[in-house]
Amino acid sequence: MFLAPFFGYLGDRYNRKYIMSFGIAFWSLVTLASSYTPKEHFWALLLTRGLVGVGEASYSTIAPTIIADLYVKGKRTNMLSVFYFAIPVGR
Repeated sequence: MFLAPFFGYLGDRYNRKYIMSFGIAFWSLVTLASSYTPKEHFWALLLTRGLVGVGEASYSTIAPTIIADLYVKGKRTNMLSVFYFAIPVGR
């Protein structure tokens, strides 16, 4: 949540596809790392789960702008509603 404005700033100035791709890769890696965290390292679990939010902030901030660029006005609303509906369902 705190990094979403930062990724919005980057998305306005640099290539959105690269930023989003990096964010998804980072998100996937820290999610995988949190799966293999042993019980005795609870602090590492908290750290990796916190870092999941960094990857998610990059994706959820930049993806709507890419969707808006790809679809025309009539179809754009439907595609954005599918995206926003899938965010809580996908968790």
